[in-house]
Amino acid sequence: MVNKKVIEKLSDRELENYIKSDSKFVAPAITYAYEVLQSRGRVFEESEKLQIEQMISEKTQAETDEKHKYYKAWDENMTENPSAIELYSNKVIWIFSILFGVFFGGFLQAINFVRLKNNKVAVISASFGILFSAGQVLLLNYIETLDYHFGKSRFLPLFLSAIGSAILIFIRDKSQPKELKYKGRSFVVPLIVALVIYIPIVYFMFLELQEQINQIKQ
Repeated sequence: MVNKKVIEKLSDRELENYIKSDSKFVAPAITYAYEVLQSRGRVFEESEKLQIEQMISEKTQAETDEKHKYYKAWDENMTENPSAIELYSNKVIWIFSILFGVFFGGFLQAINFVRLKNNKVAVISASFGILFSAGQVLLLNYIETLDYHFGKSRFLPLFLSAIGSAILIFIRDKSQPKELKYKGRSFVVPLIVALVIYIPIVYFMFLELQEQINQIKQ
């Protein structure tokens, strides 16, 4: 993200580099540089204005296309059509599965299929999320009892969650209509729910860890 205050601190010579025809800077940075130069009394000829404004327009379009391409990799059928059904995006489901557990990802996917009136796959998604998360906890607890360095790795839970996420994606791909167009649904409520659940857990884990450290010191 471009900070306009940073741009405003640059010298005129530095700002001129932003508006050159071969500028490598992003559109917002060029726009800010252009505006700052104008505010400092720099007079542009009409041909210069057209060249700069066209460059900003082209870069803005290119950056938007690149952003859409990135999101399309996750959600190929996502659209901005206001009449399209609202679903939690694949990217959101994946992130929730990794950060908060496959349990959450499974329920978000289940909500999607309920909205698509496919209750069978909704139940499968939710059940898988519950069973996989329970199995993950049991497996991690078992591995913790073994004298394996890998078992104590902080990356193992993320690795297992990634496997669970991949299975959720497989379920979705096999069950969701290929031609379905949808728009992204806000994830604010699920995020609040996840934080409300996880913050106390992390807090008590911290207290337990602190207690263990105090016992070791004694």
